[in-house]
Amino acid sequence: ITKIELERTACYGICPVYKLSILRKGEIIYYGIKFVKITDIKKSKISMEDFQKIADKIDKINFFEMMNEYRYKENRDGSRSTVTDLPSTITTVYKGNQKKRVLNYFGGPPGLEELENLIDKISKVEEWIRGD
Repeated sequence: ITKIELERTACYGICPVYKLSILRKGEIIYYGIKFVKITDIKKSKISMEDFQKIADKIDKINFFEMMNEYRYKENRDGSRSTVTDLPSTITTVYKGNQKKRVLNYFGGPPGLEELENLIDKISKVEEWIRGD
C-alpha cells in the first residue's frame, strides 16, 4: 500500500468536511474544507508502525473485495432501508498499480467504519477539526 485517502463530505447540517492523504512514508496531508477548525492545508507525520496498522486493517477487512458504494442496508426480507442528509465517507487505497475507492453513505460493513475511524485516530485529525 503506497497511499491511503479519506474524505468526509457534507451533510444537511454542520458535519466536518475534509480530506486526508497518508503516504507510505508516513506523511499526512490534510485539506480542511468546511465546518472544521482549520480550513487550510496542514501536514504532519505518523510512524511507519502506525501506517502499517492501517494497512493491516485494510487487509483484515478485505477492503479490495468490498463493493464500490454503500448507500442502503439490505434487510432480511430483501427490502432496502436508507436515510437522507447523511455525510459520506470515501476511502481510497492505492496498492501497487491497483486503486480501490469505496463510498460509505449508509449500510457499509462494520469493518469499513472501523477503518475510517482508525485513519482519523492515527492521523490525529481531531485537532484540526475541533481543536485541542
